[in-house]
Formats: sequence, structure tokens, C-alpha cells
Amino acid sequence: MGPPPIITSFAEHRECWADCPGPVVAGAFDTLSKREQDACWAGLNEACRQELEDDYAYERALGEESPKRHQPAQRSTAATSTRPGSVALSPTDDPLKQIPPRVYVEALTGVPVPANGTMRCPLPDHDDNTPSFQVLDSHWRCFGCNRGGSVIDFAAALYGLEPRGEGYWRLRDRILEQLVWAPLPGEGNR
Repeated sequence: MGPPPIITSFAEHRECWADCPGPVVAGAFDTLSKREQDACWAGLNEACRQELEDDYAYERALGEESPKRHQPAQRSTAATSTRPGSVALSPTDDPLKQIPPRVYVEALTGVPVPANGTMRCPLPDHDDNTPSFQVLDSHWRCFGCNRGGSVIDFAAALYGLEPRGEGYWRLRDRILEQLVWAPLPGEGNR
């Protein structure tokens, strides 16, 4: 037997482990080289970007106005989570920061985000009768329960885990597992 094949995309990684449960896939991802992991994250980021562009093009074709893009303010690179005591990683160190909020909200909840980004709050402890949850280009925000932040903050609120210490690593594992098994853009349900 020769050396294992070099993985060059997220889709290839998923295909290699298609019959395995999510935790096994997440563990396998950790065994890839830094170059292979970077290629997987870049491929996922490109697929997500392409899906958003396709959505906007479709809306324009229907004659609807696409949502206004707002310019995110200069963001601190101090932490992945906005809560005190969080793990200090810059956006360039943390590949989860590269995933657009629209993608991770849909992957973690299974609920499609409307084109305008406003929907009922999907957090389990918020019974939202009117749409007060907003998915922006750089983060998410719920005006009803007064919460918002990054992918880590969203997963912490969704799963009821603390975004620091051991909880932080459990959140990362759950996020990765959900993203691995979420359909890729244009792929539909498996």
C-alpha cells in the first residue's frame, strides 16, 4: 500500500469518510496535515461564498432587491468569543471565523435564513413570536433576547454550553460535526 491520498478539498474529506459518524470524521480531520486542513477550510469557504452569490443572483433575477451589505466595523482580533475569559484566537488563527454567519446558522439549526437575514430566534430558551433574530455579514444578533456574537457564541447559546474552558472545545467539536454533515451548497440533502 502506498501513502494515503492528499486531501485537497472539503468535499474530498467528506467523501473519504462518508459512512462514518460525525465524531469520527472530526477526529479524522484533526489527523490531516496543516496544508490539507487549510485546503479543506478554503474549499468550504469558497463553496459558502459561491452559494451566497448564487442566492443574491437569483433574487436579482426575480426582481427583488438583495439585502444591503453593511461594512463591518474594525473588529478586535483578541478572541473568538465575546464573553470574558474566552480563548484568545485571532480570525486568521481560527478557521471557524472564516465561515459566514448565514452558513453556520443554517447548518447548526437546519432552518434556512431568509434573504433579508431576519427570522424568528432559533435559540431554545427564547420563544420568539415576531422575527427579532438577524444574521448579518459579520455576526448574528437577537434583539428579543439581547444576545449576539460569533459562531462560538451562537453554538454556546444553542447547546447551553459555556464558551470557555472545556466547553469551548466541546462547542468546536459540535460545530465541526454539524458543518461536516450539513449539505454542501448546491448538494441538497444526502
